[in-house]
Amino acid sequence: METYTRDRSRYRKPRNKEQAIENLAGMVYEIAHRYREQGVPMDDLVQSGYEGVLLAYNGYKEGRGAAFSTYAYYWILKTVYKAANEEGKSIRFPEWFRDQKIVPAVAAQTALFQKLGRDPSVTVLAEHLGWDKEEVEVAINWGTVEPAELDNEDLHIDVVDANEGNSPEALAERTMMEADMRDILSDLSDIEGEVLRRRFGIDGSEQSLREISEDIGVSAPGIQQIEKRALMKLRSNPNTREIALGWKNG
Repeated sequence: METYTRDRSRYRKPRNKEQAIENLAGMVYEIAHRYREQGVPMDDLVQSGYEGVLLAYNGYKEGRGAAFSTYAYYWILKTVYKAANEEGKSIRFPEWFRDQKIVPAVAAQTALFQKLGRDPSVTVLAEHLGWDKEEVEVAINWGTVEPAELDNEDLHIDVVDANEGNSPEALAERTMMEADMRDILSDLSDIEGEVLRRRFGIDGSEQSLREISEDIGVSAPGIQQIEKRALMKLRSNPNTREIALGWKNG
């Protein structure tokens, strides 16, 4: 099994705003580059991205489980998106599309950016998500997709707004906590990782001990012992202890 080494420095807030901007300059440019063909000067998009970094710096709190760069990604994306669409175009999507396509695609894109050090290609994202390339392209380029191209449902939800549950804070904590969870599970055996994945709803809905028992073919008490053993391993490792302490045994 591939071993994932967690860099604890990723979970520390930069010393100051200047360091935050310096550390995330590459990410700002990558995100701004995606919107370069929407008629807004590249310099303006980059400047908006830096504004996102500063917003992230002011709002980030250590100990929440998401890396600073992960948290900042959503603020950068929001501010660049707003600048790219400053002509007043309002893009809204059905709730199902946001939840089933946009959020997973952005989460996967962010996780792979962290791992690869660059934006993943559409092909890599498609393989990671198990989607067709066309699905990925629509999801990650939602800023340029017209609502009529999706459907005519009378259910409109802003993809990027400050409403509870849709803010950069909420998205970062929800989707990227799950990405971090997937990464640290690589330190466990296959069955330990699978049990925790199912118990805590990583990549899906949370499952009971009985449900996992029926699927895997191990008794419910056996599943509970595997869960406890896996959590003990993670909590004894200084690199995974902080997040694992927030997971409660069922």
